[in-house]
Amino acid sequence: MPLKTSLRKKINYASLKSSLASYDWNLVYNSKAAQDATAKFSNVIIEQILANTTVSVLKNRNIGRKEWITQGIIKSIITRDKLYKRYQRNRQNAVVREQFLNYRNLLQDLIKKKPKFNIIEV
Repeated sequence: MPLKTSLRKKINYASLKSSLASYDWNLVYNSKAAQDATAKFSNVIIEQILANTTVSVLKNRNIGRKEWITQGIIKSIITRDKLYKRYQRNRQNAVVREQFLNYRNLLQDLIKKKPKFNIIEV
């Protein structure tokens, strides 16, 4: 199963402004047909934006979460995952299995009962 990756594109507007200011616009101005001038203009803008854009890969912990997922739920999910790893290493231990199953079921109930959105009445 492939891992999800999130990319963040950030435009450096200061360098974009300076590169557009220093660009030689005579190719666009001297075009005879309006369609050619429009095509050249849009190509210049796109090229300059791409040249002044940086792309960075976001780690999973930096990806935005939904508002209803609190820090407590995140800690509980991490604890559940640790219990699952411990259970995977020692499958024959009934105590570890019960700890994992009880915690997993408790967390599922908590998430189901947690309101997914808050309705504000005015």
